Amino acid sequence: MFLDYSKIEFDQSGNPEAPELVLKTLNWETLGVLSDVHNLKFRIKFSEPSEIFFSIPSRNNGIANLLYDTITGHKLIYTKNYGIYVIMHPETDADGILDTKEVHGYSLEKLLDSKRFFLEEGTFNFWNPASPDDTIIGRILERATGWSAGYISPSLIGRYRTFDSVDDYLLSFAYNTLPEKYRCVFVFDPYAMTISAYDADEERPSLPIYLSFENLVQHLTVEEISDELVTALRPYGADELDIRNVNPIGTNWIYDLSYFIESGDIKGALAEKWESWQRSILNNQALYRGLVGMRASSTARLLAEQASLTDLRGELDGLTNQQSVTIQALAMETTSAGKAYQQQLLDEINGKIAAKKAEISGKESAIKGIEDELNSDNPSSCSGQIKAITEALAFTAYFAPDEQDALSQYFIEQDITEATFVATDVDSSVSGSTYDYESGSATISGATIQEIDFATDFRKRMFTISGGAFSIAGNLEMSGDVIRGTLETSDGGECVMSLYAGVIRAGGNSSPSGMITITGHLSGLSTDVHEVEEDGIITYKGSTLQFDLASASLYLTANVSDYQKYSVQMELFDYARAVLRDLATPTYEFSVDSANFLFAQAFTPFRKSLELGKGVYLRLNDRAIITPIIIEFELDFESCEKFSLVFSNRFKRHDNVNTLKDMIETSYSTSRSFDASRYIYNQTVGQASAVSKFMQSSLDAAVNSILAAANQSVIINGSGIHVGGDSKYQMRIIDSMIAMTDDNWATAKLAVGLFATEESGAYFGVNAEVIGGKLIVGNNLIIENQNDQGVMQFKVDASGAWLHNSTFVLQKDNGGCMILDPKYGLLAGTDGLFATEGTTVLPSFLGADGEVELERDGMPANTNFFIDSRDGSAYFRGNVYATDGVFNGTVYATDGKFTGEIEATRGTFSGTIKAATLDGKLVGGATGGALEGISLNIGDGNFIVDTGGNVSMAGSINLSGGTITWGQNGPVRYQFSTNGTSGWHETMAANDKYRRDSLDGGITWGQPYQFRGEDGMSGSDGSDANVTFNNILRALQTAADTKTTFITADQVGAPTIYGAKIYGAEIYAGGVDEEGGQIISLADTGIRIWNGNNACVLTIHETNGKAAITTGYNDLIISAPNVNFLGVQSMNFTGVDTIGLHATFA
Repeated sequence: MFLDYSKIEFDQSGNPEAPELVLKTLNWETLGVLSDVHNLKFRIKFSEPSEIFFSIPSRNNGIANLLYDTITGHKLIYTKNYGIYVIMHPETDADGILDTKEVHGYSLEKLLDSKRFFLEEGTFNFWNPASPDDTIIGRILERATGWSAGYISPSLIGRYRTFDSVDDYLLSFAYNTLPEKYRCVFVFDPYAMTISAYDADEERPSLPIYLSFENLVQHLTVEEISDELVTALRPYGADELDIRNVNPIGTNWIYDLSYFIESGDIKGALAEKWESWQRSILNNQALYRGLVGMRASSTARLLAEQASLTDLRGELDGLTNQQSVTIQALAMETTSAGKAYQQQLLDEINGKIAAKKAEISGKESAIKGIEDELNSDNPSSCSGQIKAITEALAFTAYFAPDEQDALSQYFIEQDITEATFVATDVDSSVSGSTYDYESGSATISGATIQEIDFATDFRKRMFTISGGAFSIAGNLEMSGDVIRGTLETSDGGECVMSLYAGVIRAGGNSSPSGMITITGHLSGLSTDVHEVEEDGIITYKGSTLQFDLASASLYLTANVSDYQKYSVQMELFDYARAVLRDLATPTYEFSVDSANFLFAQAFTPFRKSLELGKGVYLRLNDRAIITPIIIEFELDFESCEKFSLVFSNRFKRHDNVNTLKDMIETSYSTSRSFDASRYIYNQTVGQASAVSKFMQSSLDAAVNSILAAANQSVIINGSGIHVGGDSKYQMRIIDSMIAMTDDNWATAKLAVGLFATEESGAYFGVNAEVIGGKLIVGNNLIIENQNDQGVMQFKVDASGAWLHNSTFVLQKDNGGCMILDPKYGLLAGTDGLFATEGTTVLPSFLGADGEVELERDGMPANTNFFIDSRDGSAYFRGNVYATDGVFNGTVYATDGKFTGEIEATRGTFSGTIKAATLDGKLVGGATGGALEGISLNIGDGNFIVDTGGNVSMAGSINLSGGTITWGQNGPVRYQFSTNGTSGWHETMAANDKYRRDSLDGGITWGQPYQFRGEDGMSGSDGSDANVTFNNILRALQTAADTKTTFITADQVGAPTIYGAKIYGAEIYAGGVDEEGGQIISLADTGIRIWNGNNACVLTIHETNGKAAITTGYNDLIISAPNVNFLGVQSMNFTGVDTIGLHATFA
């Protein structure tokens, strides 16, 4: 996973801030930020899914974590700088007090592990940014929705490999299969949503990070993986393809003992001789490649010349046939004029035959010359020089027997088979023909081109080409990708260019691969090839070629040729050398416990430079500093000082590659081994099916046709085998096709062979109007036919069975019928469910408008079972037996039996309903139905309604809305009395003074209480009581003195009154109005204080948005920022400090 570590955030104290974890759905909808996260750890990895770990409780300090229940698998965890993760397999840990989830997530690319990836058999370019559709990266991006291509190593562009069909999970294919096939490493950027790929063999830069025990390293573990060391490698491709013909030492082995020589295990003269041998191989490498390329070019030219010779001989056969016909006509001609005309025709034909024979002779001479070039017994030929080099560099020739024995002790041998290196036929609609190429130009670009000068030995220049693209312009236009190629040009301008192409595009057609050979005259050659020195060896390399062509011919074929084999062998050889370079050096993995320089401010430059997949400088000891590659590190936010790094001196491999590969190969092999007898089904004697009769009659007709055949002709020539007779029927056989026609090849009625379409690619198959047999076995099936709804398609593949625009009909003799049609649903019934006319099915339950018609009982005609796909309705003519079920709509039934539970929103039952826990009846009414003859018992006695209407309950009643109407039986009742002891009645009278209450409907009564007072007694002087406000006030003052408290209907008195809020318009103190007491009034005009003479002495109010204080006589006015004294004679400021006093005197 790629991250930018320079963006790590720190607080003001310099401490790293724990990242905010944002919970999102797979659709990127934000659910919220996770709180109370602890034990947060990250395991960041280079080329495999990174991981996040954390714990989160369900509650914190008694408060529920609102997002706790939404933390489930397949949710996203978004962090600002530490990656984006998908949660997988969260675990809940509970101790009876608190639930805690242990969350584990993988980096975002883990979602691709649930996407299936299919790849048909063929040869694929890893990446081509100009034409990405049919490349490996392009195919990956088709399935990886939302991802795009990031950085792709240039060396991976144009790298081809061949696959059998692939059916795998996308992430497994990217992380496991492709690194082996293309020697590449995938890295995902979750923020940019890009997929990058690096060439595993390209040199990785080292970061400016120096780690040692003196600064950050605390503990260092170095493990040598000894069992991966290989010094002798024997590579194979598919079908036992090997490198023998392209290896300068002439065997299928390549060697690398550099590790044992550098370590001093092999030393002295033997080490010097080994290095001399290796240098001789390198010195001859370019020459050898050129010679092998020339040999391959000669084989390609030989193939083109042989094809041309075949055409010439076919033309000669045609002229010979004309000659025979003309001679016969001449012999039968009776007139002199007729004989003269036929003789003239014969002379012209004879002249053409002589010229054609001369062409054939010249072509045969050219072929003989090429064959001489390919004769290894000729020391001056390219094959002879190849033989001389391999004999000189052979291991057994270069080293003495004792030296061979000593060196063989260090040969750690291993075979490697990479089935993507395949030399195979791929058919093409532009294949197998020779084209005249009058004039034009050819361009090679973006390739690895090496020039070998053969001027001395062969008076030629040779260019070997690997990768890149080609284009041909002129009267023929063609373009494509180059896998491997050669250009051979002589001093006289003759040239041969042979290309093994990955994709060929010509005239609107395209081929997945093929061989192109161009012969003609070259001029205006330009190239950027220049001198390059590597390890003291001078070679000539470039990337472009351009030249003009005239009087040329172009031969295009998709068949396997020696040149294609050479190209694939060279690819395999280069691949094996890269693999051996990797394996011939011991693999080390380094585990380093280090101080956390990501979180250390002093090592900010280290953090800003960090990038996984690159090397750092690591001091192992006083003698050794190495530059291992960082492939993983771990961060712990609970202990920020903990920081561990994992290194490797090469890209780490994945443990499950071989296991998965073996499993796939085993299943692939066994799937093609079957016992055909298992597929033969018994037939009732004498009851052969119509298909069997058709097959037998067809075979009988075939036998009869062959036995009765007469006047058949068989022609074998360069165009194949032609079989015909007196009828219109003909058959031809060529190398890749058997075909039959009945209209003189305007069309073919049967074909068996190699086909190619843009949709399906290349495949071997049979194409005929009728295919019959006792057993058809295969992996996929597609059947299509036109009907009124469009195209009917029946398809079976790895994803399942698919029936489109059609009806699935099942019928059994003397039995029932079933129809499954997406238009109206699933129906089953008697043999009257449908009728047939030929192959047309006529359902009896459809009306004239094509819709389902229901009979009086609500069922479709002749139907016992119907599920309507349009609205989800189900119809059953018989009984329905169910253990339990849920009905959210209306249920209609004549009768039924349920042994379990029924849940329904509503339902209509016209029969009887019986249940284990219900015994009563349902009755209807104008206002609704009712249950009769049953009682209710809920919660084992917590709520009981008996048949007498009595209700018993042990719980509470929570009435959140509405009212309860009790009638005459309400639980709360009142009674009244004049004396409180007798005469209780329920309607209050004017002279009633006492009341009692009942809370259980009158069963028991509470104590009586007086609710109405009696008349007071007369005063001491016989007068009525004088109740005035002042009298009450005095009583209050007396209450204050005597510490008593009283409450009347509208008065409260107490020595002290406390309250959070006291409401009142007027407050009295010290007396009452006329007795000189002050009064405080509260009104909208403000707070006013009055004296006992009903005069306002002070007002606190608002003036112009500011507070103001005014005396009752307006002689003192305070209103910020001024104070006005009106009528004040003097002011005494003695002992008062005044600051900033400004006075204005009138």
